[in-house]
Amino acid sequence: MRVSPLLKAEPFHVSEWVAKIAGGEAKSILPRLSQLKADRVHTTTPGIDYCRALCFLHGEGNLMEARQALLEERRHHTLSTEGADLLYDINEQVKPFLLPPKEIQTAHPTFYLLCDALFDHTMLSWGRLFNLYQNVTVLYEGNTLDSIPAGPIVECGTAGGGSVVLMAVTAMVAEDNFLKQTGHRPPVKEVLSFDTFSGMPEPSPVDRVCRSDGEEVSAASTFWSTGTCSSGEEAIHKLARNFNVDKRLTTVAGKFEQTLPTRQPDFANGIALLHLDADWYDSVRGVLRELTPVLHLPRHISRVQVDDYYYWTGCRKAVDETLLEWGQRGLTVPRLESIDHNAVYMKW
Repeated sequence: MRVSPLLKAEPFHVSEWVAKIAGGEAKSILPRLSQLKADRVHTTTPGIDYCRALCFLHGEGNLMEARQALLEERRHHTLSTEGADLLYDINEQVKPFLLPPKEIQTAHPTFYLLCDALFDHTMLSWGRLFNLYQNVTVLYEGNTLDSIPAGPIVECGTAGGGSVVLMAVTAMVAEDNFLKQTGHRPPVKEVLSFDTFSGMPEPSPVDRVCRSDGEEVSAASTFWSTGTCSSGEEAIHKLARNFNVDKRLTTVAGKFEQTLPTRQPDFANGIALLHLDADWYDSVRGVLRELTPVLHLPRHISRVQVDDYYYWTGCRKAVDETLLEWGQRGLTVPRLESIDHNAVYMKW
């Protein structure tokens, strides 16, 4: 999808688009709405994501994508009464299937409460969130003050902020538990959130998705491409303040290849946990290339979760090429362990 910045955006009248959708045009106008969203990537327009949600619902019958579009609308603008009611109705239908099962609720009540509280702020499955939760927790469990892995928690690709706030809260709780158990308070674990905060950049031709019928389609044709999965920095900080973790969370806005080099001093002692949710080939490849020296520091083992490895072909290609390159350079190559049908975990 080619993004052509508009010198002056055409007016967007929600009522006109809603009328078209009600008239049975949902499927035919969804591509146009998605292009409008991409064209206005740096100046979000009220109503576009609400109309996209109606298209997903009435044209595709897809509750999950309609829900995500409504959540994106709400992150940038106040939802209309109709939009808020629709989101409530969809959540009532899908929430029982998206929250962790009873056994997880019983065994890990803190995690379950976080999942429930952050339900409208993440696109991740509970399984992927649980893997992040566990990997933050084990940074402290069974360690001494001197053996807690150094370096910050890093997320590349933040979207609604649910996962990065979950990691920040988990670190805060783990530090408090460590203090209770040992009498020593560990240093506050910094959490860095890297994102454009204006939506995803353009995908490349290799960024495709393999559908259940085996057909590969371009990222643009999924209508979750340029400009989507966005949230303003202030929305992330507001969410962090609600959980009392804003002081440990730093947002870094811009493309990864521009921002990661500027934060190299933060990685001098390694990265404790990297959550890579960047979707596109260029983005994933760029992050792993930039962080290769950090992920292979002597006597330091980083924990790395990569989302969408099994979903976006470009993401998988970027990871596979990186691991091959590490092997050719004589660097330690982690094995990939599946978290669910979507994500993988690098295990050294």
